[in-house]
Amino acid sequence: RRMVAGLEAMARKEWSRALGHFENAVILRERLPWRSDPESAWMLAAAWINRGDVLQRLGQPELLPEAVLSFDRCIEAMGHVPLERNPAFVERLVLAWISQGVAHSDLGETGGATEAFSEAEKIIRGKEEEMTAELRFLEAMLRTNRAKCFTAASRPLEAWEDIRLAIRILRNFGTSPAVVTAAIKARCIQCRALALLLEEPGGSERVGDWIAEATDSVEEALALVRFSGHQDEWVADLVRYGARIYQVCQPHFLGEFLAEWLTGNGPLADHPALKEEMRNSLLLAQVEVERKVLLVPHDTEFVEAQTKVLKSLQAGMLALR
Repeated sequence: RRMVAGLEAMARKEWSRALGHFENAVILRERLPWRSDPESAWMLAAAWINRGDVLQRLGQPELLPEAVLSFDRCIEAMGHVPLERNPAFVERLVLAWISQGVAHSDLGETGGATEAFSEAEKIIRGKEEEMTAELRFLEAMLRTNRAKCFTAASRPLEAWEDIRLAIRILRNFGTSPAVVTAAIKARCIQCRALALLLEEPGGSERVGDWIAEATDSVEEALALVRFSGHQDEWVADLVRYGARIYQVCQPHFLGEFLAEWLTGNGPLADHPALKEEMRNSLLLAQVEVERKVLLVPHDTEFVEAQTKVLKSLQAGMLALR
């Protein structure tokens, strides 16, 4: 009853109420002989992982160490469950390690996070011959969250390698709400990783064909947002990082890109703060074009090309007014 009540409270986003129910469930299930009874261990693991999930969702950094403890205890309980009997057993253990990694990452503990993600990856690799759809989706979540951790730690190349594989996996999962949310988040992280790479010395020369891959991802994300109506902080961040990529690598498309998202029936047309932020990006792009022209004013061909870029940026500025 406690578990059911906790799940119902989670569905209503009543996180504190859900936490109370799961903590009571933990107390009750700890009294069971879970070290010798696999079913009791399985049930206890469920209580601990749900407690950790709620602690993360409360969004209070001081609670994250308790979330780490919850996932530790879930993993300990799962050590008494015969994984070979049911794919769901493997999936829960993988989810616990991923959640553990996310909690460490949110605490800024990159080492602990990567160790947890590696444990999840080992289990997945060991099941390649009997991979379930759920486990493959969890692999995408593993790679997405590890890439997020790498970007936070300023390790964009590792993030890029993980996130492109996550996106490739997610393309096989249709357009359910959970998949759409995951796909948008993944594309945002991909753009952030590339934006970080561009900030490194010689970054624009290193990325090569990755620019086209990232801009394709942005367009795919726009289609997903239009299809689903999904909006959260990841969508706005996708525009920010996408704009940075266009500004550095394809400034002639920057105005058009921003107008598509932020004007008319664009997904974020009613986002005035982001619109103002992106107007500043357009201004900076214009200044950069003007600076380039002043460096070689007698190169007629170059000046003509930059003039076209400048006009496209000005058109974008007009659209965003």
